[in-house]
Amino acid sequence: MTEFKDMPKDGENTYDLVIARGITIEPGSSNKQSYTLEIKYLDSTEDQSIDMGSTVTGSLYIVESTTNENNPYTKGTLGYKIMEDNSNIKTRTDFSTTYTDVNIGTMYKAKEDNTDVYYFAGDARNNWVKFGKNANNQDLYWRIIRTNKDNSVRLLYHGTSPETEEAYIDNFTINLAANNSMYVGYMYGTSGTLANNRLNTNNSSIKDKIDTWYEKNMTSYTKYLSTTAVYCNDREVGSGTYSATGDEFYYAGYTRLITNKTPSYDCTVTEDKFTVDSSTGNGKLTYPIALMTADEVSYAGGLWVEDAATWYYLNNKGTSSINTDIKEWWLMTPAYWHSSKIAVAFKVSSYENRKAQLRVQRVFDGLYIRPVISLKKDLIYKSGDGSASKPYEVEDMPDTLSERLLSDKSTRPSGPRGTGFDKVYTENNTKTLYTSTEDSKTVYYFAGNATDNWVKFGKNESNQDLYWRIIRTNSDGSVRLLYHGTSTTATDTYIGTSGFHGYIGDIAYLSYMYGSLGSISNARTNQTNSSRIKTTIDNWYKDNLNTNYGKYLSTTAVYCNDRTYTVSGSDTRFGAYTRLYTNKTPSYDCATTEDKFTADSSTGNGKLTYPIALMTADEVSFAGGVWLTRAETWYYKNSANGSSTGETNWLLLSPFACYESRPRVFSVDGSSSPGLLGNYDVISTHGVRPAISLKSCTLYSTGDGSASDPYTIKETPSGC
Repeated sequence: MTEFKDMPKDGENTYDLVIARGITIEPGSSNKQSYTLEIKYLDSTEDQSIDMGSTVTGSLYIVESTTNENNPYTKGTLGYKIMEDNSNIKTRTDFSTTYTDVNIGTMYKAKEDNTDVYYFAGDARNNWVKFGKNANNQDLYWRIIRTNKDNSVRLLYHGTSPETEEAYIDNFTINLAANNSMYVGYMYGTSGTLANNRLNTNNSSIKDKIDTWYEKNMTSYTKYLSTTAVYCNDREVGSGTYSATGDEFYYAGYTRLITNKTPSYDCTVTEDKFTVDSSTGNGKLTYPIALMTADEVSYAGGLWVEDAATWYYLNNKGTSSINTDIKEWWLMTPAYWHSSKIAVAFKVSSYENRKAQLRVQRVFDGLYIRPVISLKKDLIYKSGDGSASKPYEVEDMPDTLSERLLSDKSTRPSGPRGTGFDKVYTENNTKTLYTSTEDSKTVYYFAGNATDNWVKFGKNESNQDLYWRIIRTNSDGSVRLLYHGTSTTATDTYIGTSGFHGYIGDIAYLSYMYGSLGSISNARTNQTNSSRIKTTIDNWYKDNLNTNYGKYLSTTAVYCNDRTYTVSGSDTRFGAYTRLYTNKTPSYDCATTEDKFTADSSTGNGKLTYPIALMTADEVSFAGGVWLTRAETWYYKNSANGSSTGETNWLLLSPFACYESRPRVFSVDGSSSPGLLGNYDVISTHGVRPAISLKSCTLYSTGDGSASDPYTIKETPSGC
């Protein structure tokens, strides 16, 4: 040791402190190793009489020196550090007795869906993590449960210090009702059958409590958490016959842990695999947080109605992590439907003289809540050795552009911007975002004469910097930008001039792409023909952005060429016409897949050659524009408060109407009628201002969004 560590002071209570670790004895060595413990009482004004009569005892743990040759993590990550620090890998096969051995440097191997995972068991002393701060700016502590199939690291909440006896967030029921077997669900559907229960349309009471705590304390840490980690609410029947309100039966978790003593990390039914991301489970979680399972307790050393003073029970003082009132906390695993017509789930009980016994409880009773999260596999290790005095920590993740945007713009009124969508909104504003939805997901947009939505991104083929204005965020988390030329004061912020098409005699010509002529149905089928304006945009993209900047752009962002329509006499009126001209109700939703222009077919039609298109009329309306009304808003102005396109009008992606076989699209006027939302024949030649969307994982570099200090981005991280 080269430095001293502070010894805790707390009278008669016992503390555990790892003094040193990682000392190697070379194979075949005949050398002796001696260890001397020197205790210094510092000369201070502090009363140290509490230490009188105290005893210091120590233990030396010797384990076989091994290297995790199959370490599944990248060097430098938290996972890699955990595996290297715990290179003594063992396998437990007998779960019929408790396991409470003190251990350091040891993990145990099991399987989750045939993938190796590693867990802590017994009285593990080095599975501490300090991660995040609560709403009161207090550090949050966690204990590592295990690794997951997706290589994320699962953590159990341990409050605001390793010494706490209040390692919980609340005290509540799993569900307020218990008179139906469906109420064992973390979420549940309707009664009658197990399939109905698994519809997962209703939150349990405990999920609401956990989500509320997460919203208050953890939303700024979401980017650190795995959305693919599975939290298992195993509702498979183990014995007996399922019933909603009838005869008693037992869930599979009861059979595994009480009857057979064979825990499992597998979760066999997709509807019981609670995840945020539907690629690995049911996708029903609002946030990436849930509860520990009874199987995880069994792996960690717990046993049915037997004391088990294991790591999940203990704090750093060697006492219970929950030492108030009932001393019991909920698990996520259903137990059985009781003969007294009550739903029952597993819990950990330290009530009275128990020490972390695995037991069950009626779901309408109030027990403590200890949430569980999973840190992403690629988080960078910062410091710590997993001990309570030096818990593992991860490096701060840099802000993405969208995160920086939301932190800079803290005021985000909901509902219609300004005075509503029936009047223009041109007020000067900074640090203001407005909220709406796209496909039921919250998105944020700029409105009025916003002056802090500038971005400098990319260079053109003449090596000039390119400037953009932020329109909004998209449902995929990307940030949509409108082209603003080569300076913030530019008056020619268009890449060229073009019409939508070279002809006007068919309704299909208001399509960004189309299959064949004659009808909208034909236009939407097998869209292989590009509009004239799309060809102009694609050629510019190929010459200016494709080589160096395409990797930053979202391929899943949707650009809506909304061709939904109604017929009025000889006229055909399209969706944006009805929303913006008639009803004054803009929308970011795009109803028809064929009209959702994307480069990736997972979110739209996949027809875009490059991830670039045009701004829509609805986006103009959200930003402050109104049909046939002047609107000197941010999309009209440059930083010198003049027209960003001079007298040149520019075209939008939204079809307007078709009058007597003369299709028309929406447009924005230049300085002759400043910012007016109008329309033109598809054959009319006007300015072309493309729109792109920066990926949700694009990292913020510098700037505050002002014209003098626009946002810039960093090199795209690997995997983005």
